[in-house]
Amino acid sequence: MRKEAVSDPRGGACPSVSTPGRVRAEIIELYLRICEDFGHSREQTLAATGLRQRHVNPVDGWVSQSTVEALFHYRVGHPSHPVHGLRIMGLLDPANTGLLGYLCLSCLSVSDLFHSLKTFGPLVSNLFQPRSEHRPGKLLWQVDLGYQDPLLHQDSTEMVLGGMAILIQKMNPDALQQVSFRHDPLLINGEISSAYREVFHCPVYFGQSCSALELDPQSVQRKTFSGSSVVFRALTQQASRMLQRISAPDLVTRVKQEVDSLLGERTVSREAVCERLGISYRNLHRKLKIRDTSYQQLLDEVRAERAVLALKDSHTSLEVIADGLAFSGAKSFSRWFVVQFGLSPCQFRERNQYGVESGR
Repeated sequence: MRKEAVSDPRGGACPSVSTPGRVRAEIIELYLRICEDFGHSREQTLAATGLRQRHVNPVDGWVSQSTVEALFHYRVGHPSHPVHGLRIMGLLDPANTGLLGYLCLSCLSVSDLFHSLKTFGPLVSNLFQPRSEHRPGKLLWQVDLGYQDPLLHQDSTEMVLGGMAILIQKMNPDALQQVSFRHDPLLINGEISSAYREVFHCPVYFGQSCSALELDPQSVQRKTFSGSSVVFRALTQQASRMLQRISAPDLVTRVKQEVDSLLGERTVSREAVCERLGISYRNLHRKLKIRDTSYQQLLDEVRAERAVLALKDSHTSLEVIADGLAFSGAKSFSRWFVVQFGLSPCQFRERNQYGVESGR
């Protein structure tokens, strides 16, 4: 996953993916269910962000980064009821995250946990990458994230480190010594949010040189009573097979990749896509129908992802966006956008400047 440096809210650089990331639809479904516990109903969230069901449950099972960012912005930026990411993480049962969660819970040591997250994290998302750093007498666990927005980067850093801390505590509570954040704490009525204490169960410091979990290097190597070598080996083998499958894109993913590439060249056609794939359109249509989708639906999904990202920049005209999506003009783009999102590009842009107004 290619990365580039972007500005961090406290200076320095934080890595970011240079191409849009993705998250498994099952994780987003779990996220939406937990948000409902905080008063953000699924229907309200989708309506406020201009998203549709197909955006959070796409055919290929991967939710685009633009959709993830829209959902996060709505939750974090809600004027009357913002929800701290750590609050969500505190309600998350690792077992509910699927194979990766079960694999982590079966690890034989905290050290195995880190390597499992680093190796098999792409099973759920390519938007985070754990990394470790050894310093005298301590081990730091950090995370690289694919978000350029400072608010999302801060909230997601807390969520991911919080998730790792929860797993560590289930395996070996003595391993986690303290937590450091580069940013300032979230304040609730002038007081530091209690979520830090409830999730980490150890000293938490802010305004530090880096955001990291600080662990005891010896404790991470100790065997845990919760792990199982038999289960761990079986799940590791299964996870390896799944990772191989997603590393080799299926037909739906390949079609979307070719469509995205052609749109980058300001042109797209089903004939060009079929030529690149080395398949006739009749054969492509038949194979996509088996997967309950079509070329047009996949084209619409890619265009929708690109349109949402482009409309975030208020300085980019509709004419430029339409040209980049291979429409004949701004009017045809606008008509298509209304069909896809239920509102015009201008209305979408106004409602998604992430001020989240009017009780959204």
